[in-house]
Amino acid sequence: MKKYLISFLLLALVQNSFSQTLVVGYAKMKYGSGFQNTVKKYWIPLAEKEVEKGNLLSYSNLGHNMGDGYNNLDVYEAKNYASFQKAWDNITSQYGKNTPADVIEGHFSKVLDHKDNIYQVMHSKHSGADGGSLIAWYGKVHFADLSDYNDHMKKYLYPIWDEQVNNGGITGYKVLNHSWGDEWSVVVHYEAKDFETFQKSWSTATAQYQKDSPKRERDKYFKMVMDHKDNIYSVRSTKRQ
Repeated sequence: MKKYLISFLLLALVQNSFSQTLVVGYAKMKYGSGFQNTVKKYWIPLAEKEVEKGNLLSYSNLGHNMGDGYNNLDVYEAKNYASFQKAWDNITSQYGKNTPADVIEGHFSKVLDHKDNIYQVMHSKHSGADGGSLIAWYGKVHFADLSDYNDHMKKYLYPIWDEQVNNGGITGYKVLNHSWGDEWSVVVHYEAKDFETFQKSWSTATAQYQKDSPKRERDKYFKMVMDHKDNIYSVRSTKRQ
């Protein structure tokens, strides 16, 4: 078991080192504490600068609308983990230099909990337009089933959601696999003008999926999902290359 675990961790690190990477920092902040003022003034400009420099492909700051308790998310997309690490080193260095010590201390005192996840980007399509809502689907798929599950999504779901981007139903989406962090092994980020627009796109896409895929295949792949959750976020800021 130990040998298998070590092999899995090494595989994840190797894959992530050379693959397009999405890193998400999740924070539970005290409501009403004004934490967003510090983020907006001191952190977001530094992250956006890394997009301009080419170390990040995109950066977004998200706020919680519905779902779990994490109400401040920083989403960093890079061509690989090394590029993200370079951007991260630059951001944290400049944050320490440019932000007054009492502001940093006050901000960290408002952090109730946090976690960081690293994902491999399996598929991505974006119109280039900014969306106001990001809807995240999190699924627990057994590691042994993950390759088959990815193939099913590639065959049946990618074409459907690609078309939703093309026709303006959503502004973009990303399909992610777990590389490091919590237990959610498949994550999909859908970005849309607003949640109502996304709901219409979702209804259209699910109807098309049922039409295009045999029921026995849908049943097989639904059973691979051991658990799932959905979160709705507001897009506070975003910048992309």
